[in-house]
Amino acid sequence: MKAAWALLIFIIITTTAITARLLSRETKPGPAPAESSESATSTAADSLETPPLDLRIAFGYKDARPARFVGDRNERLVLIERFTAECGANDQACGFSRDPEDGDLLEKTVLRADGRYQTIYLRLTESSVGPDDVANRQDPFQKWQSEASEMNFLTGLEDADFVLYIGHSRDGGGPAFTPPKILKNSHVDYNHYIRVREGARKMIAVLEKTKSPPKVVGLLSCYSERHFVKALNRAAPRTKLITNDHLLYYAEALVEAESAVGDFIQAQLASH
Repeated sequence: MKAAWALLIFIIITTTAITARLLSRETKPGPAPAESSESATSTAADSLETPPLDLRIAFGYKDARPARFVGDRNERLVLIERFTAECGANDQACGFSRDPEDGDLLEKTVLRADGRYQTIYLRLTESSVGPDDVANRQDPFQKWQSEASEMNFLTGLEDADFVLYIGHSRDGGGPAFTPPKILKNSHVDYNHYIRVREGARKMIAVLEKTKSPPKVVGLLSCYSERHFVKALNRAAPRTKLITNDHLLYYAEALVEAESAVGDFIQAQLASH
């Protein structure tokens, strides 16, 4: 009888010990899962990236009144071709890829002087829907196109790093993104633009309101220094301005635009 009780006690103790060991194995936390090499690489790459640079180029409505020709669409394509070309030595206005879903957007990622990666976005917009001013005025899409390029410009003034306008000054009434007000003789009604100054008022209003004005604002238009610099300096005193003091022809404007983009990117990549 004693032997039976001893056997029963032995079985109970053994079962309890085994159960406790199994419970311990189930509840004991195991080691944290090892981070995959892909995840670690992504994290390391993210730590080396800097905030992207936001560059804007907005073409105004580049009519040739009293002639009917409008050229901003062609000029924009010239710049896109230059910006998407292969880069030469010490050249940064190049090497961009065009977004397959957004034809206005160019993008590239480059290595900075401090070893970090820099993504650069460059958005270029046109104001005209075609090369004929008369036809454009009858095209219902023209209003949308003008508004889109103006929005690229104004939102750029609000929060982008670099903004260029390429177009007409309209005697101080620009920047101008719509077909111009014209007289009966097909010449531009400059008195209207001098009096209303709609484009200039919008530009200055945005710069006065924004808390993060662009590092650089360029107005590649005729006599832009005379027409706009004083107001721009008051509205954005810390912003570098690119202007000119003469009649500016399209070929010169495109060269200046390309140079300004390259110089700006180069300076940002060298900064810490």
